[in-house]
Amino acid sequence: MLLIERGVEPHLGYWCPPGGVQDKGEPLDETARRETREETGLDVEVVEELGKVIGPITGKPHTVFLCSATGGSPKPRPPETTDVKWVPYGELSRLLIPPFIREFMEGLDLRKLEPHPTKKIVPPS
Repeated sequence: MLLIERGVEPHLGYWCPPGGVQDKGEPLDETARRETREETGLDVEVVEELGKVIGPITGKPHTVFLCSATGGSPKPRPPETTDVKWVPYGELSRLLIPPFIREFMEGLDLRKLEPHPTKKIVPPS
């Protein structure tokens, strides 16, 4: 899972998925692509919507998407992000993650997101 270390409030110093505010008239999938690019330097393609979480500060729903990286390279974008890294699912419990995000992530069946071994096709002889 790609996470950013927040360099600003809210949640300064916490690890979170990239995200942000939707511009007026902007489709949510475009918001996800734009915010990920702005915060991490990565270009992504939205694969599917995973659900919604209620932000504790605004009380408004935040849509969470599964995305696939298509280009760029992960690097922090100060001041908003101080670090960017890929985190194996088994290591998420070791990070400082806002409770509302941790609760959402724990409710996901992350096994379906793990890469599947590629089937080997043997050509007929």
